[in-house]
Amino acid sequence: MVKQASRAPLFIIGMYKSGTSWLLRILDKHPHLRGVKEIDLIGAGAGKVVNGDALLPRKERLISYFSANAWAALPKDLAGNTQATSILARNTGSESISSIFELSAEKAIDTILELYAVKSKHISLDWAPNEKHQLLSVIDVPRAALIELYKRIAAAVSIYEAADAFLETMYLIIDHRSNLVLKGADLIARYGYLNKWKPSGKKVLIVRDGRDVAISAVHYRRLMRSVKRAHVDDEDDYWNLLNAWRNRVNILRDMANDGNLVILRYEDLMLNFKKIVAALFSWLDLAYADTTLDEVYQATSFETLTDRKPGESAQHLLRRGMIGEWKEVLSPSDSQNAWQVAGEELTFLGYTEFGRYEPLDIAGALLI
Repeated sequence: MVKQASRAPLFIIGMYKSGTSWLLRILDKHPHLRGVKEIDLIGAGAGKVVNGDALLPRKERLISYFSANAWAALPKDLAGNTQATSILARNTGSESISSIFELSAEKAIDTILELYAVKSKHISLDWAPNEKHQLLSVIDVPRAALIELYKRIAAAVSIYEAADAFLETMYLIIDHRSNLVLKGADLIARYGYLNKWKPSGKKVLIVRDGRDVAISAVHYRRLMRSVKRAHVDDEDDYWNLLNAWRNRVNILRDMANDGNLVILRYEDLMLNFKKIVAALFSWLDLAYADTTLDEVYQATSFETLTDRKPGESAQHLLRRGMIGEWKEVLSPSDSQNAWQVAGEELTFLGYTEFGRYEPLDIAGALLI
């Protein structure tokens, strides 16, 4: 019997703050795709710096898989949440999340599930999208399967073995005719490892004007720290973030000829939603009807997910739902500096100095 882990999911590999969460929801709405809340399966096992196939130490990788990714995110700080700290004290003798991962697999999973049962009551989700149909997360996996997954990750000897254990578990809970969609907002940085693990896996890369990306990233980091999310602790400097975007574009230059990769632009998706989604479904060999495209649009529009009109700002994961924000946020001198910093990379993706869009004309670009 072929193991489920041998199947290749569809990967959204970035780019960061360029619409990867929106794209995940769009793909999840196709009847034969099932989206998983964000987890970078290379980074979950290896940490921020990948060193060959080497795994994080046992406790650290268990924290990464079962606490620090959106798939299974627990807050770093439980101060003031007496119900959660009581659960930790009763089960671990401590009030530290990390103490969970010193327990047996059974007790650790039971503690995690208890914390999830109270999490939504403690943390306001005013910053999260409105969704009737949630992406898959740890709470969708049966307890026995979670315990087995925990044990397999604890015993894994490579990042790929741990990742295979995760895949096999998730495939158990979806229809056999469907495929998983896995999203990592910055998986592009782990492209070589991803290809080594799943060379036949199809990959989707969504790009966005780097001047807008850096603005979005500044606000996102501030929001995530304000709600004590475990997976964001980096700096907010606009210029460092713009340079990080440049670096990712230069990685893209080297991988654009991969026949299993398709590249689309956030702005094109905003301006021509149905044509872009239809082309993407076709590239993935997924059947669809015009009604399917209408339903996907209605379920994933900015208005549906936020109860706001595009351009209306809020402290929210989907903050403004607009393109070209840099033109109103950056001063004339900062706009000029941004072009000097990233003009070559912006031009490569069809962005111009003053905000006009040229066709995306690079290898791997989605054709409509």
